[in-house]
Amino acid sequence: MKKLNLSLIVLLMVIGFAATTITLQVKGYINLFFDEDTFESSIIFSSVKSNDGTTTLLEQDTIFTLDTKEFTEVGDTATVDFIITNNSEHYDAEVLIECGLKEESKLFENYVTIEGLPEEPISLKSGKSDFESLTIKYSQQTAAESFEVGIACKIDPTALPKAEVDDSDEKYTVSLLVEGNGKVEVKKDNEKVDPPILEIAQGEIDQFTATPEVGYYLSSVSCINGYKILAEVGKEKTLEQTITVFNSRLEIEDECTIVFEQLLDESEEDEFEYSIGNEVQIYNDDILEDFYVIKDSDISEPTVTLISKYAIDTSTYKQSDPARAIKFVTTIDWKSWCTSGSCKLIDDVEPSENYVALYHAYWYGQKLGVKGRLLYYSEYYALKDVNSDQANGTYASNGYINYWLNQVNSNGYAYAVRSKSTYLDKNSTLVNGCGLRPVIEVPKSLIVHE
Repeated sequence: MKKLNLSLIVLLMVIGFAATTITLQVKGYINLFFDEDTFESSIIFSSVKSNDGTTTLLEQDTIFTLDTKEFTEVGDTATVDFIITNNSEHYDAEVLIECGLKEESKLFENYVTIEGLPEEPISLKSGKSDFESLTIKYSQQTAAESFEVGIACKIDPTALPKAEVDDSDEKYTVSLLVEGNGKVEVKKDNEKVDPPILEIAQGEIDQFTATPEVGYYLSSVSCINGYKILAEVGKEKTLEQTITVFNSRLEIEDECTIVFEQLLDESEEDEFEYSIGNEVQIYNDDILEDFYVIKDSDISEPTVTLISKYAIDTSTYKQSDPARAIKFVTTIDWKSWCTSGSCKLIDDVEPSENYVALYHAYWYGQKLGVKGRLLYYSEYYALKDVNSDQANGTYASNGYINYWLNQVNSNGYAYAVRSKSTYLDKNSTLVNGCGLRPVIEVPKSLIVHE
C-alpha cells in the first residue's frame, strides 16, 4: 500500500462575547501523486458548510470561512458538514480523519471538545464520496472573557487496489423543488434544467447552480429521504450559488428543496403590519401580481392572508382579466356529510380533481410556494364591510367578478359571488360564468416593497 502525504486543515475559533469565526484553510488541493504517466488524483474537501452560520469559499486560496453563532454559554456548538471525494480513476482509498487542538491551544483542552468524526478509516471507492460532520463544543466555563483556539485536522488516506464495478453505480433520481418567490434560474453544467432533476449513484455527488433575481437570497436547503445537500445560505447569497447533493449510499430516490426569500433591510424586516383592505404585490414567476389583504396582521405575525385581485387563468396559474370560468366540481358528493344548512369544504389537504375550484386554488398557491384555497363566506363579508369594490372585484373589465366561495349546502348547491352579492348556485357541475380568486397565506418576506 502507498501512503499519501497531505496538507493540514486549520480551524481558528474564538470563544467569548464576540461572534465566533471558524476558518478552514486548505493549502491548495490535497493532491495524491504516484506515477505521472498512469495516476493523478486527489482526495479533496468538495464542500463545507456550517449548519448555524454561513460559508464563503475563496477559490484562489481555497479558504473556507464560516461565521457561526456566538459562543457565550457552556454547551454551545458549531457543526461543520463536509464531503470528501476520491477523484482517483484508478484507486480506491481508506481515509482516516483526525482532528484536535493545535499545540499552542492545548491550554484550553478542558473547555473545547471535538465530536462526531469516525474513529476508524472510511472507505472511499474510486469516484465516490463520503459525508462527515465535525462538531465543536464549548464544554466548560472559563474565567477568560474570550480566547482563541486553533484546531488542526489531518487527512490521512491510503490507496487500495480498485474494486470491480458493482451495482452501486446504479443512478437514482433527485428532484429539485424551488420554493419562495421571485424568478430562479437553475443550471447544471452551464445548461438550464427545467424541471431540475439530478441522477446520482450511491456515494456520489452532483452539483448545480441556482441564481435568484435581484432582491432575493438563498435561505435554506434540505432533502427528505436522507441525501445530503450543502450550500452557502444567508442574506448575502444573492448571486449564483453552487449547491452540492450527495447520495448518502442510499438505494432510493429523493426530493430536495431550495428556498429563496426576499431580501429586506434589517431595519425594515420586522416592521410591517397589514390591515384588511390593503393592496400588495407578489411575484408570480417574473410577473408582479396584485392582491388584497383579507385579515389584519400585526408586526409580530410572520404571515399575511391575501386574495387575488383578478380571477386566474387555470391553464397558466396567473391572474387574468377578463376572468376564466370553471366548474366548481365535477360530481356533487358532499350531501352525506354536509347535513345542516351550509358548511365549508375540506381544504386542509390536497384536493382531488373532482373539486375543480379547490384543486386549481391549491395549485396556484403551490406555484407561489404556499397553499391556496377558496375564500370563505364570512371572509367575503368581512372584506365587503371594509371595501366592497375589493370583495366584488370591480377592477375586472366587466365591472365585477363572478367567483366561487368555499361554502356549500346539503342540497348540493355551492356558494358564489355573483353581481356583487353571494349567491347559491345549483349548477356547480357546469361552467356557467364563475371564475376563481385564490386565497393564500404567505410569509411577509414574499411581499414586494418599493
